[in-house]
Amino acid sequence: MIGLEKVKKSVRDMITQVGHNRMREFMDLPPLQESLNKVFLGNPGTGKTTVARLYGQILVELGVLSNGEVVMKTPVDFIAAHAGGSENRTKAILDSTKGKVLVIDEAYGLSGTRQGAKGTRGLTDSYRSSIIDTLVSNVQGQAGDDRCILLLGYKDKMEEMYQDANPGFKRRFPLDNAFVFEDFTTGQLRQIWAQKLQTRGFSASKEAEDTAIEILERQRHRLNFGNAGEVDIILDAAQKRCLGRIQNTASSANGSIHLEPADVNPDYRRLAKASIDVEELFKGVVGCEKVKETIKAWPTVIKNAKERNMDIYELFSMNFAFTGPPGTGKTTTAKNIGTILYDLGLLATDEVNTISANELVGEYVGHTGPKVRRQFEASLGKVLFIDEAYRLSNSSHYGQEAIDEIVTCLTEDKFKNHLVVIFAGYEGHIKAFLNQNPGLASRVPEQLNFPPLTSNAAIELLCMHLNKGGFCANSLKNGGSAQIVVAMESLVSLGNWANGRSVENLSKDIKRVMLTVDQNSQNLHIKEETIVARIGIMRQKLIQQLPSHNFNQPKSPSPPVASDTMNASEPQLLITENELLPEEQITENKGGPAEPTTKGPKRTFAETSLDQTPDRTIKAPKNSANPSPATFLNPFSLLPSGPATFLSNPFASLLPANPATPSLPGSNINQNPGSGRG
Repeated sequence: MIGLEKVKKSVRDMITQVGHNRMREFMDLPPLQESLNKVFLGNPGTGKTTVARLYGQILVELGVLSNGEVVMKTPVDFIAAHAGGSENRTKAILDSTKGKVLVIDEAYGLSGTRQGAKGTRGLTDSYRSSIIDTLVSNVQGQAGDDRCILLLGYKDKMEEMYQDANPGFKRRFPLDNAFVFEDFTTGQLRQIWAQKLQTRGFSASKEAEDTAIEILERQRHRLNFGNAGEVDIILDAAQKRCLGRIQNTASSANGSIHLEPADVNPDYRRLAKASIDVEELFKGVVGCEKVKETIKAWPTVIKNAKERNMDIYELFSMNFAFTGPPGTGKTTTAKNIGTILYDLGLLATDEVNTISANELVGEYVGHTGPKVRRQFEASLGKVLFIDEAYRLSNSSHYGQEAIDEIVTCLTEDKFKNHLVVIFAGYEGHIKAFLNQNPGLASRVPEQLNFPPLTSNAAIELLCMHLNKGGFCANSLKNGGSAQIVVAMESLVSLGNWANGRSVENLSKDIKRVMLTVDQNSQNLHIKEETIVARIGIMRQKLIQQLPSHNFNQPKSPSPPVASDTMNASEPQLLITENELLPEEQITENKGGPAEPTTKGPKRTFAETSLDQTPDRTIKAPKNSANPSPATFLNPFSLLPSGPATFLSNPFASLLPANPATPSLPGSNINQNPGSGRG
């Protein structure tokens, strides 16, 4: 058998002890006590079942077991559907395996507790507890019992089971004397590959073998790596691909099968293309240049470390904090990281498991820990992306419990360096979250900041979106015109602007409008005034979505109304009267008589902040027959190029024909309330 050095040593020690006991028997000395019952710990495919059969044969040859036949059972075979039935089933199985080797696979299923967090006691399962009690009462584990029971299972689950196990059960099946089946090394997997090829009558090129080993090394990051079983899975798939490739060829006629790299993995060339893929992956990502430059260096670092046989994880952390507002590319970057690290062999798959903080918090005491661990287990070999992770620090006691369990998982060998964990959210919130547990910040050393999109970056991204699918927006190229820049600056300054997501929504809106009015044209050319008009409409919608404020409250902008003299068919952006009226017509409302303010220049979009507008009372302009506190203004009029020129709007039917006018404090004119804000 390949590998299993610790198991072989344990068997040799047992054989030596049996021989020593024979010598002591001749000398009338009591024999050294050694229980035949053993616990086998290890992942699938490490040879536990094979060794169990050999173990039975060895015990028969040593004369300590009368039969040696191996009987395989699972916990389900012991459990009955009614009270008292499990004890009877267990006794029947024990009686039928006298003198034999009883193997209970996945023995951790006999655990008498359920749903408990690691290190805590959960709910009691009386049916399984009765099985354990019956085993304890009927199995003594002494010389002359003519009975051998082997418990097989994964190391971590068996250790968890023993935490709450019956003390007598621990004495009869001691973990300290367990046979530990370690995962096969890379060299041993190559030997197993060659052995299984010979058994099947296959041949394979050196490149095919290297491709298979590369797959196996990635699979190590998954939960419960299958070892030799994974080799069988690879060979089964390669056999089918090879038969499809050699169909109607000479190889097919003589029945020979020779495996090539493409048979083992059709996408085997991905590793060689990883550096090129990085450029392609981030091709459509705008902004966050520092983040992109950092990640682009990873393939070179990792490849050079591999060539020097260095431990990559001494140079590279698998835990990250992504900080920034929504729509700045955090989720896209997480997907790109998964793809890059998969290509470089550090992950088993390029999948991203995206969850929210709510999916880590339990509903009752003892529920949170297992939920966190299940998410980590499901993400082994993948990227675990925890969006709005900071919400854990703002929730109840269960949130803190989740944070503590996360720190534990990041430390355990089971998870450490076997998955990528990304905590995403606003910068200030994430920093507070990382400081919630003293060990969390030190385990997340890599923090990548995703700044909000500037107006120029938003125009660049919009240009990418609009110049696809038969659309053409030449006015956005080279940074866009001055009119578009002004309009976009007014949009990105809003508090509920969602960066890339808002740009995507704007692009969809413009394309829908174009298809509504121009359905026959093959090339849909988007005019500058169309873009400006739709930016203005999006700005109006976003303003309307902001929380409503009373005019007498500080930092509240004035709501918009439409001017009766404006044509609704013209491209317009909502500008409050504060931005239009001369400064002498705007006075501070401080509870006393209004006094004129110092005359100053008119403000532009970029200089006007919705969150910093002082509380003002607006006087109606003199000699105005129909005063209005706000009006629709063409954004071009804010440019220093001269008087405003109103452009015709081809989508007049899509604009509000007669927007409502709100009633403002200090005004005696009755007006209909509007639903939006300026």
